[in-house]
Order: sequence, then structure tokens, then C-alpha cells
Amino acid sequence: MTTRHAVQPSLTAWRRRLAYLSLAALTALPLAPLGPTAAYAAPHRSIAEVTARVEALHHRAEQATERYNVAREELAGVRTRLSALHERIDRQQRRIADLEAEIGAVAAAAYRNGGIAPELQLLVADDPQEFLGTVATLERFSERQHAMLEEVVATRQRLAVDRRHVVQEAAQAVRTRERLAAEKAEVQRTLRHAQRVLRTLKEAQRRRLERQRQRAAAAAARAAAAAEQVAEETVLDTADLAGSAGPAPDETSSRGAAAASGSAAAAVAFAYAQVGEPYVWAAAGPDSWDCSGLTMAAWAQAGVSLPHSSSMQLSSGTRVSQSELQPGDLVFFYSPVSHVGLYVGGGQIVHATHPGDVVSVDPISIMPFTGAVRP
Repeated sequence: MTTRHAVQPSLTAWRRRLAYLSLAALTALPLAPLGPTAAYAAPHRSIAEVTARVEALHHRAEQATERYNVAREELAGVRTRLSALHERIDRQQRRIADLEAEIGAVAAAAYRNGGIAPELQLLVADDPQEFLGTVATLERFSERQHAMLEEVVATRQRLAVDRRHVVQEAAQAVRTRERLAAEKAEVQRTLRHAQRVLRTLKEAQRRRLERQRQRAAAAAARAAAAAEQVAEETVLDTADLAGSAGPAPDETSSRGAAAASGSAAAAVAFAYAQVGEPYVWAAAGPDSWDCSGLTMAAWAQAGVSLPHSSSMQLSSGTRVSQSELQPGDLVFFYSPVSHVGLYVGGGQIVHATHPGDVVSVDPISIMPFTGAVRP
């Protein structure tokens, strides 16, 4: 097994922890109006106060982002159902046309063979046996015609039901698109609010905050480089494990975490490789992410399809307790669920943090734990 040094979280992890700890309390407080005339705090706000306020606004934006993602997944489902309904309606209409044409042909044949009453045909028939055969044929025509008429009626009934469903699904699509627009507006409005709060800082404070951001960016770059090496070594370790009896129970890999194995290894390696890339709302790569977009893309590397929504991903596997967590498990936070990360072992997750931040490695305790799922 390759020996590695533990990769430490970014230098801003402590600052992010403090922001997350205050987040629950801050989001419970009423926010200032979001309109252009909103009044903000006194000009002497400290950087810490402004940062905490912005973090709260960013969390609100992330919640709206996840609601947007849910609506987008629902709209995709509506479109899939509508497409299936339209295809079924087309098949039913073609079947009705075919049946009606066949019924017409049967009726014409029956008329040609049965133009006069059967008892008169028997009297004038040259060959009684031939006549009896004709009667049997007419009876079969009648039975076939009756069966086709029943099928036409049943198909028309199904067609009417499907057309009603199309109307209902189309109305649902309109409502869902309206929800999408509303959530998108909420995200954009909240992020603009966060920017206005940042502008309440004095010039000296802004310069100091910018220096902090630069240090954070440098730390994120170092973490990304280290994480890429970890990802490569994780893949190598998985290959080594495949040819051995496996590690001892207490053997650990980087960051003190148990080595990922199987399909989870691909998900973990992918997540590590994205460390340092920016959070962008509703993004799912290749160079920016939101929280559920990252976990969706990570598990796609293992051939597992997940919805682009943290709340919907909560139903996309087997529920596990926090004490049962293994690398690759999805870990969910807040109530209702609005954030998801990928567990990488050692009590840590890789996650796309929130607007204004990047994909990061952080302790699982950084946010209020809600549940976990193994895809």
C-alpha cells in the first residue's frame, strides 16, 4: 500500500466552520428587503459581521438553487411523460384507422356474399354444400367484425383518457416552468443582495477582505493539487486491493480515511479532482458545480445515475447511519435537506460549498447532519 501524507483542509476551513456554525441562527432571522431601496447596516460593520451576513444570504441562495433543481428534474419528468403519451396517442390513432379500414373491407365482403336472404340462397343454390360453406364464412366475418368494433371502442376510450392526461401534464409543465422562473429570480435576487451587503464595507475593509480571498484562492489551489494526487493514488490503491485480500481493518489512506473501493472509488477520485473549482448555482460541470451537481457527476463516473437535486438524491440509495459511513456515501445536511456532499472517509466530505466559495474538503461536522445514502 502506498504511504501518503494527509492532505489538510484549506487555510480558510476554520473561517468557513465559524460561518456555518452561525448560519442556522442567521437564516432564522428576517432578512432586510431585497429591493433596490433596501437599507443596510451602519457603515461601521466589521468584516466578520458582513461575512456572516453574506454567508447567510449565500445559504438562502443555495436553498433556492436546490428548489430550482427539483423543479428542473420534475419538468424533465413531465416532458418524458408527455412524449410517451404523444407516442401512445399516435399508435392508437393509427390502430383505429387500420381497424376502420379492415371493418369496411369485411363489411363489403359480407355484402357481396350475402346480398339476399339465406333461405332464398338455399333455394336457388346450384350446390347446397357450397352455400353452407358461404354461410359459415359470413358468420366468421360477423364475428371478426364484432371483435374489431369492440377493439375500436376500447382504443377510442384509451385515446380519450390519454388526451386528458396530455392536458393535465401540459398544465403541470406550465406550473413547473413558473416555479423554475421564480426560483431563478430568488437566487439572482439573493446573490445581488449579498453583493450589496459586501459594498457596505469601507474601502480599507474591502482591501483586507480581498487579501483574505487571495489567500483562500491560493490555499484552494494547493488543496486542488494535493487532492489530484490523492485521487490518482486512490485509483492505484483500489487496483492493489483487487489483487490482495484487502487492507487490515484499521488500515487507512489519506486524511485518515478508509480507502474507497469498487464503484465508490471512481466517485471519490472524481470529487477530489474538482477541489478548488468554483460553486456556481445550478451548475454540473465541467469546471463549476453546485452541491448536487458535483455528487451527480461524481457517481456518474461509476455508471450510477442520480438526479440533480440534493433532496431527490436522498431517495437514491440505501440509507445508512453516520456511524456506518463509507467513502463514496452521500451525506445530507439541513432540514429540509438543501446540501449534499460526498463522504471520503476520516470524518470528511468533498462538497461544492455555496455561492462565492469553491469545492472543498471539510469535516462532516461543519453543517447540521440530516442523513446519508449509499448509491
